[in-house]
Amino acid sequence: MAQKPETIAKFEHADTDNLDAAAESLQSSFAHAKLLRLLVPGHYEVDSTTNPPLSYASLDMLRQAERSTGPVSAEVHMFGKPEQHIVMVQQVNNKGSELIGLLHLSLSLDYLQQIMSGLTLDNAYIEIRQAASGRELAIAKTGNESFQDRAALVTGINGTRWNLVYWAGSSASISET
Repeated sequence: MAQKPETIAKFEHADTDNLDAAAESLQSSFAHAKLLRLLVPGHYEVDSTTNPPLSYASLDMLRQAERSTGPVSAEVHMFGKPEQHIVMVQQVNNKGSELIGLLHLSLSLDYLQQIMSGLTLDNAYIEIRQAASGRELAIAKTGNESFQDRAALVTGINGTRWNLVYWAGSSASISET
């Protein structure tokens, strides 16, 4: 969406109110979206009146997107609270490759658990984890937890701050349902 000409045009020809209206109309393009924001670089602040709120963690991601030439990793914010959500930030650049906008998408964390629950695991257990405050938070999981006493296979998930942690029994297999 960040690269679509109509999105770029919204940033080139709109004021803040128009961007809010555009975000509201575009939000339906994303399954499980809680809130889509179209933001002008440097023109945003903490907003605790919305659900989910625009938190300091989101501001950090937005600033990172302003300074970076690459993608910003998706992450979970407010884990364990009613407002918990996944945040994704994407740059919007004009034809001259100048940063003109930012997309800030909040998705339901339930969506990730729904995907995990759709897996049928025989003799295994999987968690998706995110490091936070020196510990690992299990943000989604499925399978037989009794295998956690075994050695785990850990791999990063591209484009996120998450790791997939996999514990196998004697003969594990995965199938989608």
